[in-house]
Amino acid sequence: MANNPVWLLFTEFLKLGFTSFGGPLVHVAIFRQHFVERKAWFNESQFAQWMLLTQFIPGPSSSQLGFLIGYQRAGWWGALAAFIGFTFPSALLMGLFAYGLLGAGLFGWQQDLTALLPGLVVLAAALMIQASIGLSKPLVTRHVGLIGLIAISALVLWLTTSAWAIIGWLGVMAFLGWLHSLRPVLSFNALQAATEPALRQPSNNQAWWLIGGFSLLLLGFVLLASTSKSINLLASLYQAGALVWGGGQVVLPYLYVDLVETGQVDEQTFVAGFALAQAVPGPMFSFAAYLGMLMGGTWLALLALVCFFLPGLLLIIAVLPFYQAIINRPALQAGLLFMQAGLVGLFIAVLIYPILPMALSQGWQSGALLLLNLLWLLALRQSFFWLIPFNLMFAAFWL
Repeated sequence: MANNPVWLLFTEFLKLGFTSFGGPLVHVAIFRQHFVERKAWFNESQFAQWMLLTQFIPGPSSSQLGFLIGYQRAGWWGALAAFIGFTFPSALLMGLFAYGLLGAGLFGWQQDLTALLPGLVVLAAALMIQASIGLSKPLVTRHVGLIGLIAISALVLWLTTSAWAIIGWLGVMAFLGWLHSLRPVLSFNALQAATEPALRQPSNNQAWWLIGGFSLLLLGFVLLASTSKSINLLASLYQAGALVWGGGQVVLPYLYVDLVETGQVDEQTFVAGFALAQAVPGPMFSFAAYLGMLMGGTWLALLALVCFFLPGLLLIIAVLPFYQAIINRPALQAGLLFMQAGLVGLFIAVLIYPILPMALSQGWQSGALLLLNLLWLLALRQSFFWLIPFNLMFAAFWL
């Protein structure tokens, strides 16, 4: 079984599901370090394209990226294994918290657990720095001028907190790339190498079936939402996963309006789960397990998870044939190249605030820990897994 690609994907993503703290951008950095740098399953160009694609599809971006990695590696079963492995730890913790099994223990240990968190924040900062450098290299080798676009993007995105502003800025970058492609002689002489074919993709008919299934489910939930409290929860989760960009930080406030302000979920209960969703490893969309367990028990928690994640997972595979068909055009290649520069700028903007200030909040000790982490990752090129126990012990004694 150890050589089975599906089982291998499950075990690799299960490890990441237990250790990936920090939100979607940190998850992407972890995926890159693990699957591009350490495992060498994909190259930088392929990973950057798939990462970029997740920014334009509604739903949980890091889970979509993991699902896409699994699909490219071992088809639909690989995608499912990657999704289950990455989601299971956080979904289990959220469900148990809602059930009350972890309540007393969690709050009883709250002070001790809080003392360890700075170590994980430092690791998140180190991984973000490593990802920013790694994603910048292939762009800068094509043209040194992209450094300027990365810097401008970082400044613009640092000044905004809106998910729509991020999407809008990436659209601006795509437009600038298109304008650049209209020049008689392209200075980006390696532009033709800016895209890599997908290793695996559905046929056009399969893609249309996926889009059709996505649309029918959306319509069905809209029509049936008022039939019961449980169906309304599933409808709210599916609609949020289908229509909202920006990941958990944007989707959870949307659910607050849809569920709390309508009186379906108590405000204090919702906020407590929202806080825990940001503290556990793995995707914040596992918050669905918490809501489902509260409102209907184990089976509703499982259905809630499926409904929350399903639309984004269907779409990320469905767009592959069309995505690959259009990016062979020089103008769109140029747009993608410029958008990749914008996405690296987003990494740097999030690193500047809030990740780096939080990582360095404990004074020179946290700065020393960050340097040690960067030495391990960049100079020694070792896996981040060993840094988790090291950083936790460092935080326990010195932070």
